[in-house]
Amino acid sequence: RGNNTKLYLDAIKKFLSKLNISDEKELKNIFFFESSRVAIYNYARYLNLTQDDRVQILGFTCSAVTDAIKPLTKKISLYDCDESLKCNNFEILNDTKLIICQITFGINALQDGILEEAKAKGIAVLIDKSLSYGINDFNKNYPKKYPEVYSFEVSKSFTVGWAGALNLPDKEVKDPFLNYYSELGIVGKFDDMGR
Repeated sequence: RGNNTKLYLDAIKKFLSKLNISDEKELKNIFFFESSRVAIYNYARYLNLTQDDRVQILGFTCSAVTDAIKPLTKKISLYDCDESLKCNNFEILNDTKLIICQITFGINALQDGILEEAKAKGIAVLIDKSLSYGINDFNKNYPKKYPEVYSFEVSKSFTVGWAGALNLPDKEVKDPFLNYYSELGIVGKFDDMGR
């Protein structure tokens, strides 16, 4: 709602006219996908998630998150949150390889200390900002500690109709991920425009 072909074409025209080398350098750690579900799936796949690895996910989430993980592992553990949308009794399970921490209405489900502990144990952390994001997401000077996933599908606050992005901290943008990403297929232009 609120979008039409003229607005869409005007936005593309403005984007193409303003895109320059400095913009591309700023996007070096952002990787675009067909949807946030596809971004989550590919990040987990890049981590070489196997059927024996556990993923811990907030139970108060969209089924798209668990659906993205199911093809890679059957070991999905849901953690709970209270009415403040925070998990106050989170326990890192022994066979966990990935923790997906959801941001809901700007509220981080897991405390920074838990995420730091997981990272120290070699457990990957993915911040799921598909439901919301905060003011620091638009602050160039705010350091990103963990990979983050965003959704731009039609029901979101910021939409391009359908898409997702994986934003990696600078230190995590390494050749193995760049090689992995470069081997993925690209959504066709007609499919993209249709969405």
